[in-house]
This record gives sequence, structure tokens and C-alpha cells, in this order.
Amino acid sequence: MTLHEYYDHIIEQYKKKNFKVRKFKKVSLSKPSPHLEVLNYLMYEWCMDHNDERYKDIFDYVVVPNDCDFDFTSITFEEFFQFLKEKKI
Repeated sequence: MTLHEYYDHIIEQYKKKNFKVRKFKKVSLSKPSPHLEVLNYLMYEWCMDHNDERYKDIFDYVVVPNDCDFDFTSITFEEFFQFLKEKKI
């Protein structure tokens, strides 16, 4: 599965309300767009796979789709950043 396919899969999970919210700080949740939630989740997952804990400084929460996982260990930051630029609206 490519990153673009994974993105589409996660959007579908959000539409089906097949997710949980992982909070890092005490916040009340707003209703951002699924697109933004997916990008945030992908950044969180990339950080997790690269043992980068900076996500705790970036996000108050992340919407985590159920039964989704992508191996980001072989994707460099540059490759991932290029993907994010392509998906930016």
C-alpha cells in the first residue's frame, strides 16, 4: 500500500467513525476536517516509527483509526514531507 492509498483508507475509517482519540493534553475537542485529522495522524505515526517524541509538543490529541498501521521506518523525512506537500489543500 502506498502512502496515498493509506491516506484514502484512513479517510474512510474516519467517515465510518472507526477511530479513537488519543489525548496528550487536557483539551476539549473541536471538529476539524477529516483531511487535517489524517495528516496529523500520519505525522504522529511517522514520529512513532522513528522514535521521535516531538509529536507530544505538536499535538494536543490525535484521532487514531482502528486497525490501521503503516510501516514508516523505511520512509525518510524528505519523502514523507514531499507526500505532505502533495496532500496539502
